[in-house]
Amino acid sequence: MRFNFGLIFILPVILFGLNTQVRCQERTRIDSLFSVVESLSMKEGFLRDTTLISIYLELGKEFSGDNTNLDSALYYFDNAIGLSSESIKKWKAKLTEEKKLYLKIIKAEGYSEKGKLFYNAKMFRESDSLGLLAIDILKPASSQNIKGVQKRAYKTYTITLLWVGTSLAIRGQYEKALEYFKEADKITKITGDIYNRSKALSTIAVIYKNQGEYKKALDYNFEALLMAKESKDPDQIALVYSNIGILYKNLEDYDKAIDYYKKSLTLYEQTNNKKHIGRMFNNMGVALKNQKKYDEALIYYEDAIKIAKELNREGDLIGAYTNAANILYTQKKYDEAKEYLLEAAEIGEKNDSKTSLVNVYSSLGLTYLKLGQKKKSLSLFQKMMQYAEEMKSDKFKAEAHENLYEYYSQVNDYKEALYHYKEFIKLKDELNDSETQKAAIEKETEYKYQMKKIADSVAFAEQNRMNEQLVKEKEKQLKATKNQQIMLGVVAVLILVFAFFMYNRFKVTQKQHNIIDKQKQIVEHKNKEISDSIDYAKRIQDAILPSRHSLTENLKNGFVLFKPKDVVSGDFYWSESFGDKTYLAVADCTGHGVPGAMLSVICSNALSMVLLEEKVKEPGKILDHTREIIIQKLKKSGEFVNDGMDISLCAIDKHTHEIKWAGANNGIWIIQNTFSGKELKEIKPDKQPIGIYDRAQDFTTHSLTLNPGDSIYLFSDGFADQFGGKSGKKYKSRALKKFLLSVFHYSMDEQKELLEKEFESWKGDHDQVDDVCILGVKL
Repeated sequence: MRFNFGLIFILPVILFGLNTQVRCQERTRIDSLFSVVESLSMKEGFLRDTTLISIYLELGKEFSGDNTNLDSALYYFDNAIGLSSESIKKWKAKLTEEKKLYLKIIKAEGYSEKGKLFYNAKMFRESDSLGLLAIDILKPASSQNIKGVQKRAYKTYTITLLWVGTSLAIRGQYEKALEYFKEADKITKITGDIYNRSKALSTIAVIYKNQGEYKKALDYNFEALLMAKESKDPDQIALVYSNIGILYKNLEDYDKAIDYYKKSLTLYEQTNNKKHIGRMFNNMGVALKNQKKYDEALIYYEDAIKIAKELNREGDLIGAYTNAANILYTQKKYDEAKEYLLEAAEIGEKNDSKTSLVNVYSSLGLTYLKLGQKKKSLSLFQKMMQYAEEMKSDKFKAEAHENLYEYYSQVNDYKEALYHYKEFIKLKDELNDSETQKAAIEKETEYKYQMKKIADSVAFAEQNRMNEQLVKEKEKQLKATKNQQIMLGVVAVLILVFAFFMYNRFKVTQKQHNIIDKQKQIVEHKNKEISDSIDYAKRIQDAILPSRHSLTENLKNGFVLFKPKDVVSGDFYWSESFGDKTYLAVADCTGHGVPGAMLSVICSNALSMVLLEEKVKEPGKILDHTREIIIQKLKKSGEFVNDGMDISLCAIDKHTHEIKWAGANNGIWIIQNTFSGKELKEIKPDKQPIGIYDRAQDFTTHSLTLNPGDSIYLFSDGFADQFGGKSGKKYKSRALKKFLLSVFHYSMDEQKELLEKEFESWKGDHDQVDDVCILGVKL
């Protein structure tokens, strides 16, 4: 008897359906899966084992979506893999070749899903080995002509090839990555999976672009675009538009690049795909920078950085940091450029992202040249050349030769400089030859021709439909002429009916006006209730904030500038006294308005609990304990809540003027009078929030002793992020530092007034974009 594979595929669904009749509606999919395991009443055998393996795989996939439950996901994937191996041995004598093959395929699925977990965690050695185990099983299995088995093998094989290929490409192993993507292209042709085929083709195009083979990249990109449009997936269409835009940017046709970027951005905005919106902001910045529109480009880069930080997209953050640094380099702001590039290099080296590091090393090396640190430049350019050769990328090799030419010219080694210049020119000519430019035009023309053929066929069908409609209209006109005399008489009757109808409608309209007036009164009453509720929420929030009196009593000489964007605020300031120390903080909770205010109440109470009840005195440890409390409170709902706060927290010894400070994404500024004049010192925070974070570490406590007359400032990002001025740009941290230095000699009350005037003057007619909170204290 032939094995019925369809039963295996639908059995879990049947079990879920039966179980639904007896479970409460509130139970989750995971609860349902556990219930199936508990209620499984089959006798021990092949069918029971395969059902359990399928459930283990589903449980693993469910837990994979929650970063806090990855250990659970690994546990169930390991169970699926282990039970598959055990079943092959246990039922070996009773299994047909088809059943053995099926067990191998679901075992491979376990390897693939487990490998993806390690890939997402950037543990590439583990992910590569698991991906290869899955591929070794799936490649021969997919060639077996067994309908049920082959379909599942093809699906898992395709997904595995795509994520393993992407993993290799990120780390610059282009030749091996191409093998996997081309195999995925071959499989998706067989299965008719046009969506995944478009993904494979577009990624092949990206690799060829990075290797400088622009003609091949264009071929694959336009083929990927046809597949994406056929699949009608807006995100995939937008991705290919973006890739084509990048190619035109590399060919220095910036107008055409921007056209494609705008097409891509429009689609991503329609689907609210923030990850790719941030990436498109970055691409737009590159094109505008090459058109020497530096200020516009920098605005796009800053928006890209903000989204990448918000979504914790480290790869996108590297690109945005590097591109913003290149603008600052062009504006001769070399120290600021270096800071961005060092952050980008740190992320790239941690993730072994060679493609990104080539660009970072190039920009950082050139920046060191400008700063006179030539030895550092040479080592970076040599690393860049090493990576370019490993990736077999003529594009990156050309850039490395150009940079080495610049270095050797500056150290007067003209022989080496000439060698690298010749290599650079040779590679540059090959990359930008007229044949490549011609291929770009021809490929786009071919694509437009195919689109026009489709449009023409649609237009022809539409024209036929219109012709038929015209014939029908003529017939109607003839019939209307014959009945014209009858209609004249009917019209007279209709006029009388219409007059009666209008009188009746007048009465109805009067009734409707009365109803509308009543509804208006109801709406106004509801609006008043909502406004009263928000005002009451403000009174609650005001009650938890330290009073101006308590601040001045503790500090004698300080101010708080507090300007919520809405009635209530996600920003808050906090103060407590404990022993000989006064504790001060300014915090910025996720969001603003009512949601932000709710979170601010939780966070403020947590800080007070840790200090006053748990008696934790060191700022860094206070933040560690506060993070634990907030995570526990937000997890009580059973749902994943990715909220929290950024904070700057300091403890001031009233007698010794010793300060201990810790920060989560928010820093502290200290202004001192020195022999050389006023000086602003900045201590940077730990780059992690108070909340759920993948790479959470203990917060650092900084200690320093200040002198009487020194001032400290704690702040959120609302003031610096405000748009305004003549050009509608952000105020920026640099401008805020400069302004505080200029008003340092005034009293703290006067500083507050001047800050408030500066903010309102800058904002002008623009809307306030975020809550604003600045706390200043003079010792």
